[in-house]
Amino acid sequence: MRKTDVADAAGMQAFVVRVYNDMYAKKIRTMTRELRDELSEADGERLYGVLSTSMKNCVGIAARTRDGFFTPERMRAHVRNSLWTLSYWTELDKCPDPLVGDHGFERRGKFVAFVGTPEAEAALETAAIDAPDADEMELED
Repeated sequence: MRKTDVADAAGMQAFVVRVYNDMYAKKIRTMTRELRDELSEADGERLYGVLSTSMKNCVGIAARTRDGFFTPERMRAHVRNSLWTLSYWTELDKCPDPLVGDHGFERRGKFVAFVGTPEAEAALETAAIDAPDADEMELED
């Protein structure tokens, strides 16, 4: 595996694509030629999309692995969140607010969730269904 700088989104995305490309080289069409050069962030996202589609369509990969493979949107958020986490532990008190900018987080109602996670959507729906209305709540004295 080639040495990759993971200090920015382009490098982190390229690293993720290279790792999966090498891990599943015997199961999917590899992108070795496309991965030789430095990748822009957009190229990394595009190649991850190709890789993601190949993974999800490959019957030679376990269904659980295919189903758990991040969508391109979720991987983009994961890369951004990983960079924010590295920044948090490096800069501590100077770290940017995770909800300001593009750090892989978003506010959903009263909750903070990772971008691109259907689980967060389901949790919001469940919370809305399970939450009693104020006039239905019993208060203790």
